[in-house]
Amino acid sequence: MQFLQHQSSGSVDDHRTATAREAGADINSLMQAPVQRIGKYPAVLQGLHSLAQQGSEEQRRLSEAIRCIQPVAAHVNEMQQIRQDFGATFDELAELFHQVYPHKPPVDLSIGELRMFGTVEWLNSAESLGGSQADQQQQQQQQQHPQLCTSCFVFRHAVVLLCQEPRPADEAA
Repeated sequence: MQFLQHQSSGSVDDHRTATAREAGADINSLMQAPVQRIGKYPAVLQGLHSLAQQGSEEQRRLSEAIRCIQPVAAHVNEMQQIRQDFGATFDELAELFHQVYPHKPPVDLSIGELRMFGTVEWLNSAESLGGSQADQQQQQQQQQHPQLCTSCFVFRHAVVLLCQEPRPADEAA
């Protein structure tokens, strides 16, 4: 009972917030810790599964939990990787949008607003819309310039195309 009174008084939350503030953290960093733990859940469940009695109901339920958590953990890891790789670029683009269109509502390029993403093999740019002469020019340009890796990110209210030279690991794939 004493724990619940202490918990409800807000002093635990106040202490956590003060500690985070002292460490220079904001609300986003406070929310990252629980999400980062999701990646560890499959390993924890695997460990419990190996300790459960062979063929037991507990082992069956743990197998089901592992099956369910693996795609969630993979998705969280993928979103964290996207944020790590492209987050600064998304922040810069959102700021640029605000500078160019100060009277429009700001565009939200946060990972929470990301709906789809992937790589693009071909873009119907102006050079490729013409006849066969344009196709020949495009082929010549591709031979003269290194192939760029184009990523497409579809957010709720924006689409971002990023072109970059492929990393050595991307070229081998």
